[in-house]
Amino acid sequence: MMAMVEGPEVSYLAGVDNSYAEKVGNSWTIHGAKAVDRQGKSCRFYKLQNVDDLGSLPDDVPIFASWNDNTAIIPASVKPTTKHDLDKMATDALTIYAYGLYPISQHNTEIVAQSILEQSDIKNYRTLDVADGSCLYDTYWNVIDDLRKGQNGRFQTLDGWFLDPRINQVKSKPLVRDESIETKTKEFKTVADYLKDYEFYADRQLNPEFLNWNLELNGFQRLDSKRTVPKYTYTTPDGTLQTISEHKLLQRAIELVENHYADDDVKTSALKVLKQKPYSEDYQAQRLKLATQIVEKNDRIKLVPIEKGLADQVEHLIRKPMAKQIQPKAKER
Repeated sequence: MMAMVEGPEVSYLAGVDNSYAEKVGNSWTIHGAKAVDRQGKSCRFYKLQNVDDLGSLPDDVPIFASWNDNTAIIPASVKPTTKHDLDKMATDALTIYAYGLYPISQHNTEIVAQSILEQSDIKNYRTLDVADGSCLYDTYWNVIDDLRKGQNGRFQTLDGWFLDPRINQVKSKPLVRDESIETKTKEFKTVADYLKDYEFYADRQLNPEFLNWNLELNGFQRLDSKRTVPKYTYTTPDGTLQTISEHKLLQRAIELVENHYADDDVKTSALKVLKQKPYSEDYQAQRLKLATQIVEKNDRIKLVPIEKGLADQVEHLIRKPMAKQIQPKAKER
């Protein structure tokens, strides 16, 4: 965690690997940590430790510097990158190089500035170029490239990142585990949490159809009603007409197999098919075909597929009293 002492102004900033900057009088003194540059030569660098604090820092504070000198303190000839410099780089990225792609706002500028600093890859010392005392320009152009392509999910918190407004509308929705699909995916509370962890899915072109497919493959219930609308009708032993969805059918089939089948290869094979990931509708059809056979045989019912597009009408009719379901046909005039 960044150690910061605040009086009238910031006077101390902790950097990574025990580097730090302190303000003495009206000037900053920077103490660098050891590193290796691209040529394999020893050098020193300082990088602000807590990138999340960027937005609250004054413009004059140093956030990055690197130098070839063997001294631990930055030479007077090296100009560090300040908060002001980084903000200008971020602003230029949005207003010049990615012009018109995203709203120009303080929020967006801060996200881009943080990304430039975060991606400087100091921990691996693979991009450290001390020639200009900064080493941020390589990552600066990488960030601009990402903004133009719209494929790097780390920018998904930018205003205007998702081109389909429906994605922003569902980001706060809670995720529910789909127990009918075998997966080891970790738990997520919301769609936003999921996209943050699976940022390679969160490109600008993301649409609800692709999002729902990915959620399903990773063991979460879809956000739409594709698997939960009535799919079949059946008649109970007492003559009552009922409906069942794909999701409920699979759950019932899995329950029957787990509780009533002997522990043998048949049970293992059945569960493997029933719980397989629906990579395509063909995979889903395999699951439903087996689930139908199992439920019909064990529950002694006949499942009748509902014609496509009529699920809501069928459900509406079934909920009515039987006497009201049959209405006399109006006479033609």
